[in-house]
Amino acid sequence: MDCSKITEGFVGGACGALPTGGTGTKVWLFNYDDIDRTGVTTTNDGDISVMAVKTGKKGVIFETVDNANLGEATFNKGTYVDTYNHAVTLRVFKDDTEAKAWVNKLKGARIVAFVERKCIASCDNHIEVYGWDSGMKMADNPYSTTFTDNVAMAPKLETDDISKEMQLPRTYLGTEDALNALCQTASN
Repeated sequence: MDCSKITEGFVGGACGALPTGGTGTKVWLFNYDDIDRTGVTTTNDGDISVMAVKTGKKGVIFETVDNANLGEATFNKGTYVDTYNHAVTLRVFKDDTEAKAWVNKLKGARIVAFVERKCIASCDNHIEVYGWDSGMKMADNPYSTTFTDNVAMAPKLETDDISKEMQLPRTYLGTEDALNALCQTASN
């Protein structure tokens, strides 16, 4: 049984409209279990047009230097089911008690990340969603007193070996203001 069929053609090249590499300064982070999946609206392709959190819950906004965040997806060829591994690296340029405490809280969290991408003028995919199906956990956090490129810490959130994603990162079609409203503001 094929789980998917190719039913239409697609033009993969776009002269003069190539994607812009890089990320913006923001990543919206939500605890996986705090998402109100009954209040979320998705398209037929799985993209998210309305995001919702459970009553009394909030996400957080991680802000850093332009192009410092990294979103990745890799294809996993399975014996029975093919999946994707999602990963988001957050680069922290502060090495103080507050920064270390925040990163330490990430190590046990199961996260869904909305990553701001760069785009030319306006585009419909400038926020990508990583870990939507299964969430991501901290898989790595290189720390060294050399602070290469002034990076103090670089926690990497990643789907684990058991729980993978069923597709490439989803696209968030809502507004940044709507995401901001679902998050608590930074303390400083």
